[in-house]
Amino acid sequence: MAEPETDPQARARLDADYNLRARHPDHLAYFAAYAEASRDARRRAPWRELTYGAHPRAGITLFPADPAARPPDGEAPPLLAFLHGGYWQALSRQDFEFPGPAFAARGIAFATIGYPLCPDVSMATLAEQVRHALVWLYDEAPALGVDPERLFLAGHSAGGHLAALMACTDWPAVGHPAGLVKGAAAISGLFDLAPVARCYLNDVLHLDEAAARALSPIHAVPPPPAPPLLLSVGGHESAAFHDQQAVFAAAWRGAGHLVREVAMADHHHFDIVQALGDPQSPLFAAVADLVLTFGH
Repeated sequence: MAEPETDPQARARLDADYNLRARHPDHLAYFAAYAEASRDARRRAPWRELTYGAHPRAGITLFPADPAARPPDGEAPPLLAFLHGGYWQALSRQDFEFPGPAFAARGIAFATIGYPLCPDVSMATLAEQVRHALVWLYDEAPALGVDPERLFLAGHSAGGHLAALMACTDWPAVGHPAGLVKGAAAISGLFDLAPVARCYLNDVLHLDEAAARALSPIHAVPPPPAPPLLLSVGGHESAAFHDQQAVFAAAWRGAGHLVREVAMADHHHFDIVQALGDPQSPLFAAVADLVLTFGH
């Protein structure tokens, strides 16, 4: 493990910045709302249950694009795959199926990806499982009725970290086509794990300094070409989340890549993701625009 923060005041500040459940005592009400909205989504729209690996959490929920919203030329629709949050140790893909119907209505297939959690696996293994899921989706895309060349990612919180990490992946180095991910949206994401490894979260994550660096997107920004990124953080989130996004956005731009930041001034960490399922929200509009603009 990384050495814990030894300055008690510095440790207290880190814990306060990253302890979201303490910051929002009503977080369980949001978790319940996600789950209920997801159950409603499954009642309202067609969906499929898929499996990409042997682990019990290696599942995918797929909401196919609405045929009425697809182009008349019969072109296969793009796919937006979503990675859930929970600080790499909680929640599930089933809790975050609620954006599915809204994206399907725009002609975008939507999938939520499950993955094993820490501490049952290391974060490195968790990230590798997410890569495996994306490769599986790419390979199976024709059978699933989606375009393998139009695969996009979105993620919230820990899922935002994973989405950014996947956007940084050198896919040919792991035996897959360059540009496998065409674009990514990281909502309330974490891009530098050094402070995570020094606060209370590491009691479960068990990151050492080398792993924290290797798994930090800020230290993996690729050379051009790279997929465009969309970043968003709630106006009421802690300074740490705003700093994480600002530094990563600057690094992505500094490398010559496209990045768009979407302001969500009236939102906090737990309600910003709900906007992803609201067709009237600027966040939904921006993510749909990312997929439809760069997916051609």
